[in-house]
Amino acid sequence: MNRVNHLAILLELYPDKAWTLLGRNLNITWEIVRDNPDKIWNYISLSGNPNITWEIVRDNPDRPWNYKWMSANPNITWEIVRDHPDRPWDYGMLSQNPNITWEIVQDNPNIPWNYEWLSKNPNITWEIVRDNLDKPWDYTRLSMNEFERNPIVWRRKQMTHTKIREKIPLPRNLAKIVADYAI
Repeated sequence: MNRVNHLAILLELYPDKAWTLLGRNLNITWEIVRDNPDKIWNYISLSGNPNITWEIVRDNPDRPWNYKWMSANPNITWEIVRDHPDRPWDYGMLSQNPNITWEIVQDNPNIPWNYEWLSKNPNITWEIVRDNLDKPWDYTRLSMNEFERNPIVWRRKQMTHTKIREKIPLPRNLAKIVADYAI
């Protein structure tokens, strides 16, 4: 069954409209970008879109990719960054990338990690902070960190998902979305 991409339809119906931030939309795929070369694509926002993979970037070097925003793209792994040191990676943005773990930070002390953004990285746990109080953590960002990898937070979310599924007959993925907002 083919999914209808309403954004592609809107692009066709209203080609003269300003779609400057469309690249941020999670419904935008590389196929839509590729099939609409007449549109003015914002490669800053497109570079951070999770539908843009390293393979797409690698196979389209003529595009004006923005490595600052690409550094935060969840498709970018440490291995990609490590294997392509000639690219202008932004280590501040990379510090918040969910593929960056504390082990990677520790194993690469020569990298200019940004603790302001690392404090928001979901792989950072309270235990890591507690055991590394000498680091310049940003406590404002830590207070916004949902600590997705924290087993207590994970269990609480799972329990909330289960409670919502028991009370409301929703499809599993919709129950998760509702539960995430309930926490």
